[in-house]
Amino acid sequence: MNINKIYMGIDPGLSGACVYLWGNGVYVFQTPILITKKFKKNKKKKMVQVNHREYDIRALLDRLEDIHGVARSFKATLIAGLESVHAFPKQGSVSNFSFGKGYGTWITALESQKISYQLITPQKWKKYFGLIGCEKNAAVEKVKKLFASSLEKNMVSIYGDLSSGETSLGVNMDIDRRLNHNHADAILIALYLKQVGEKNLC
Repeated sequence: MNINKIYMGIDPGLSGACVYLWGNGVYVFQTPILITKKFKKNKKKKMVQVNHREYDIRALLDRLEDIHGVARSFKATLIAGLESVHAFPKQGSVSNFSFGKGYGTWITALESQKISYQLITPQKWKKYFGLIGCEKNAAVEKVKKLFASSLEKNMVSIYGDLSSGETSLGVNMDIDRRLNHNHADAILIALYLKQVGEKNLC
C-alpha cells in the first residue's frame, strides 16, 4: 500500500465535494457552506426571506490545513485535481457567477496552502471513465464498481477525517444513501489524477 502520495479530487460547486485518495482509503467531505437569511422579491413583488448559501472559506482553509499537516507528518506528497469548467450560457448569469466564485475560492485556498494542483476538464475525466453523454448518476455507479472491494471492507468514508493519520477509517455506512453524484465526480477526478499521472501542475 503506497501512502507516499495523497491525491485530491475537487468538484468546486456549492454542492460539490473534495476527496482524498490515500493508501486504500477514500475520504470525502462536502464543500463547507454557510447559510444566511436574505430578503428578496418574489414573483408577486413582495419581500420574502430566503436562505442564501455561501462558501465557508474559513472552514475550507481549516480543512486543507489539516490534510496538509497530515501529509507533512507522513512525508507524503499532496496533489490536487480541480475540475475546470467554463461558463454555460443556458445556466444563467447567477449560476455561472456562483460557480466561477467557487472555482476561484478553491484556487485561492490551494495556493494559500501551497498545494500543487492540476486543472482537469470534465471532458477529460469523463472520457477516461467512459461517461461522456451519460446521466449524472452514472458516476455513482462507476464509483461503486471501481471501489467494490473497498466498499465491502468499509474503506470508503463519506465525510471522513484524515487528521487521525489512519489510511482507512473502517466505518459502516449506507453507500447508496450517502454517496451522491457530486461525491462520485470528485472521487473520479482524484482517481483520474492518480491513474493518468500529474501533468502541468500549478
